[in-house]
This record gives sequence, C-alpha cells and structure tokens, in this order.
Amino acid sequence: MKILLTLLILIVLVSFAEAGLKPGDKAADFTLEDAKSRLTVSLSDYKDQVVVLWFWRVCKGACRGTPPILNRIVAEYAQPFDERKTKVNVLSVNLIDKPRKALSEAEGKNFNFPVLLGKDSGLAKAYQIVTLPQVIVIDAKGNIVYQVMYPDYEILKKVIEEAGK
Repeated sequence: MKILLTLLILIVLVSFAEAGLKPGDKAADFTLEDAKSRLTVSLSDYKDQVVVLWFWRVCKGACRGTPPILNRIVAEYAQPFDERKTKVNVLSVNLIDKPRKALSEAEGKNFNFPVLLGKDSGLAKAYQIVTLPQVIVIDAKGNIVYQVMYPDYEILKKVIEEAGK
C-alpha cells in the first residue's frame, strides 16, 4: 500500500513538473466554441463548481481510455443533482484537430461531455501543456488541484470530492 501511494504521489508530482503547474495555481479563464452546438463556453460559466478539463487530441493509443472514465464521472454527478454531492462539470478541449475530426471522434466514442475547440487558442501555453492528453481538476474556488495524463476513476473521484469542499 505504501509503495502504491508513493508511486501515485510521484506520478502527480512528475505531471505537475512536466507542465509547470502547481496545485493552488489559479486556472486561466477561457472562452471556446462548442464543436456540436457552436455556442461559446467559458470557464467562468462554472464559478463555484468543480471542473474537470481534459486537454486532448484524436489518438489511437492509451488516451482512448480517458473518455469512458470521464463518462462515468458525468454519470456519477448527473442530474437530478444530489445536494450531498459536489457539482462537477467535465469539459474536453481538443487542442490539435479540425472541428469535424474532433466532433467525429467524440460522437464515435459517445462522449457525454462538451467538446470545445481549443486549436490556436493559446490554452496550451496558458495551462503549460507540453504533452497530450492532460486531465486537470479545478476546484470550486478556481484553483488547479490535480493534473494527470491518464486518470484512474477512483482517484479522480476522490480528488473531485475534495475539490468541492
């Protein structure tokens, strides 16, 4: 158990070191277009709520395991909203692909969360993203509390619960 905990801490620290972010850093606000609805979405729309951001691109590798985990998070915290639970929003930000390709991937993999178009938006720089994919959890106060390339459902759920307090 101690080895697993130590490994988890090292993974989290390496993820933050790679991206240059630290727990407690203020999350950069943004306004991006939703690939499906074509409406704009801003991080500030989710004030006082936990936000899980997934920065991604269409891939054939290990990143394909993230959407099912995020879909489980969406289902876990879906309406009707249970007041005992944290209000959570999952937003995916595609940083590389053309809108049609990103939307096709999302529909083909049944994403249950918005696909925001972040190509040429400056968000990779603002969030210091050096590798994709990246999952970042932002607490209800707007601070970054967690970052990882490939999330584990149980760990992500615990982080979300803590972030909502």
